[in-house]
Amino acid sequence: MLRHNVPVRRDLDQIAADNGFDFHIIDNEIYWDESRAYRFTLRQIEEQIEKTDCGTASDVP
Repeated sequence: MLRHNVPVRRDLDQIAADNGFDFHIIDNEIYWDESRAYRFTLRQIEEQIEKTDCGTASDVP
C-alpha cells in the first residue's frame, strides 16, 4: 500500500454542503479528509483485503 498526499479542494466545504453532506466536520474535527489517498496493488487486494471478508453472497442461505 502506498500513501499519497494530495491537495484538498479549496471549495470542499461548499461542495459537501451542496450535496447534503453536512457532517464533513464534526466537533471542529475533519471527518471527511481528502488530504491523502491510498493505492493498492491487485495482489494486495486479492491476497490481503478480499481474504478478510467474512463471506460472500453465495454463503447466504
